[in-house]
Amino acid sequence: MGIDNALGEYLVFVDSDDYVSPDMCQKIKEGINGEKLDVLYYNASMQYDIPTSEKNMTHSVEFDYLRMSGKEYLYNSFPESYSSSVYLAAYRTCFLKKRKIYFPEEVCFEDNLFSLKVALEARCISCIPDNLYIRRCRANSIMTGEVSEKKCIDMVVAQHSMWNYLKEKEIDKDCIEFANRFISAGMLFTVGYLSKAVNEMFKKIQTEKLIHNFLEMWMSTVLKGMMTVDQLATFLIVLREIEKWDVRKQNSAIDKFWSGKKQYLKMKMKFEDRLKSETINRLKGLPFHRKNRRVGVYGIGRHTQALLNLYHRLVGRIQCELFFIVTKKTCENVFECPVLSFTECGGGVDEIIVSSKLYQQEMKENLMKVGIEKSKMILLYQQGDVCDLVTIEEVLLF
Repeated sequence: MGIDNALGEYLVFVDSDDYVSPDMCQKIKEGINGEKLDVLYYNASMQYDIPTSEKNMTHSVEFDYLRMSGKEYLYNSFPESYSSSVYLAAYRTCFLKKRKIYFPEEVCFEDNLFSLKVALEARCISCIPDNLYIRRCRANSIMTGEVSEKKCIDMVVAQHSMWNYLKEKEIDKDCIEFANRFISAGMLFTVGYLSKAVNEMFKKIQTEKLIHNFLEMWMSTVLKGMMTVDQLATFLIVLREIEKWDVRKQNSAIDKFWSGKKQYLKMKMKFEDRLKSETINRLKGLPFHRKNRRVGVYGIGRHTQALLNLYHRLVGRIQCELFFIVTKKTCENVFECPVLSFTECGGGVDEIIVSSKLYQQEMKENLMKVGIEKSKMILLYQQGDVCDLVTIEEVLLF
């Protein structure tokens, strides 16, 4: 209703708990600069009313002031700097009305499908680096509140709606590759979200519904070609969820999609072997085996633990001179190796492995500040990666 009644050339969305920069309208006008942009994306800063690990919501600086299609932006920003939050953009009113892009009513996670449609339909978008929106991170919001049954149902519906939208569109080769990444990320996030539900029977029903929808799309698209590491890991997580169901019941997923348990187990073993082989090749490219080399690993958290566990179990013993790097030093040793602040690691280091997916860019920038050359940095994750080593460890070692 709000979109239909909007009279301005552009519109923005503001949550009732949040607020905007005083110069928001002026900055948007300058960013549009008289052009017929369908969407202008900007950034948001966070106001923390509760403890949280959430960071400011920003797109990559490489997109600033460029003109491109929404597809180009979506394909190149997902998942690292893409956000489905509708308050991070100004939308051309006639574009939304002409394309009939509206919110589903009376559901949670209504932003998800809306933002996907906007990105895939927009002919011309741009980005500006300004923080024009201030988001309050508060208790009992959709994302921070308890995981209710309604939220779980709406989350499953939202994923299914987006998958169907992607499936129904006439999409090119690039969009197929994007769709596979998008579905993988959505599946992993939603399975994790549903796992927080309290009622076990309800959790099982919703997870089963989600996975059936997922397999309907996945079996007809991804399995026709070679699967990436992301897709293999996602698929194996789905199989693990399937095994929690009562496979003896009539019309089980195993019977429906694999014609019985024998075919299912054969395919599962094939996927596990492929994921293990791909992971071993990836780990063998790291300099851990090189004697007389001084190698740093940036990070001492869960991602680094997963990296070390996988290397030890799948490749072998670490033989380099290993040390760890942190942004803020709180200990002297970890994993029986010294810990240094990034400001202390400049001299005598041969390579530095950046172990975090979420903070990879921030860590890279810190190292560059203290004079570490890019040629000495090893980034574990590439643009578009969905799964991290924590997920792969969970699939292969547990």
